[in-house]
Amino acid sequence: FGLSILYALATMLFAIGLHPFIGRFTTLAMVTIFVGLNFTTSGGVFAPALQSKFFAVLHDFWIGAGLNEASRNLAYFPDVSNGGEIAKIVGWLIVGAALVGVVALRERRNAVEQTPAPTSGRHERDQLTDEESEELAEDVVA
Repeated sequence: FGLSILYALATMLFAIGLHPFIGRFTTLAMVTIFVGLNFTTSGGVFAPALQSKFFAVLHDFWIGAGLNEASRNLAYFPDVSNGGEIAKIVGWLIVGAALVGVVALRERRNAVEQTPAPTSGRHERDQLTDEESEELAEDVVA
């Protein structure tokens, strides 16, 4: 159960951190990263030795491979250490948290740059043009 929570948190943070950078393409990126590549690199269908070199290399650090191998070890080989497999998931969690941190800093910087300087205690939207003042005076008189 803990592995699933860790995996879900890592993928969620990664998606939240990625969204401000790629916007509406986040769904496509997440499906490609966490479905398409997880399926082929996890080692659940074919062992890494039977996969092409590209997917075998990805298996060494990919989050889906970490979850699959750790779950398999817990179910079938409970005495085998899962430290390396859990480290893969924690590594992705750290990358996701770093992405969220970068986004937070970027948005804070943008908010500071876009904050207008106060003008004489009144907002620009509260100041009327000459024409608007004249029409308001006519409406009040009428």
